[in-house]
Amino acid sequence: MPARSLLLTVLFVFGLAACASQPEQKLPELTFTHLTPINLAVTRIDTVNAYAPPAGKPHVEHQVPVAPATAVTRWAADRLRAVGARGTGKLTIVEASLVEDPLKVDKGLKGAFKKEQSERYTATIEAILELESDGGAQRGNATARVTHSTTVREDASLYDRERVQFELVEKLMVQFDVEMEKNIRAHLVNWMR
Repeated sequence: MPARSLLLTVLFVFGLAACASQPEQKLPELTFTHLTPINLAVTRIDTVNAYAPPAGKPHVEHQVPVAPATAVTRWAADRLRAVGARGTGKLTIVEASLVEDPLKVDKGLKGAFKKEQSERYTATIEAILELESDGGAQRGNATARVTHSTTVREDASLYDRERVQFELVEKLMVQFDVEMEKNIRAHLVNWMR
């Protein structure tokens, strides 16, 4: 009996050591400072989140590592620069959704021997950048709307799911950045500096 107790104690200690030695996995910070700022001839640029996500599933914006609205707000802070002497700019987040839809998974005998994609995440961002004179007259606007989706396997760990969600928002923001800059250059070129 003492040998068995000793063996259990040793296994318990090694088990704790294995748990403690696992490095904590962290996701990177989503920033846009590596991109060239977009200089606009206004005195300030405000960001307004007008999107109110519905409570509960299938909406999961509040559960993901970086919510789409947070990513757009960060994008505006990193990319848009007010360099003018008059007028204002306002970036309004119209939609910043992230929806989780369950996918059909084989629950039968065949399903026990394969791993399937069990959820689809679809993220959408829509925002409008408006420039106004000091008197409040609209000088111009640019809009961007992008959607991207991905799936996750049924056996994904919590970290793997968070990584998939983070990468989804990251890819969505790459699309948003390209689309919004293209539309700013097309519709607000007279106020670019």
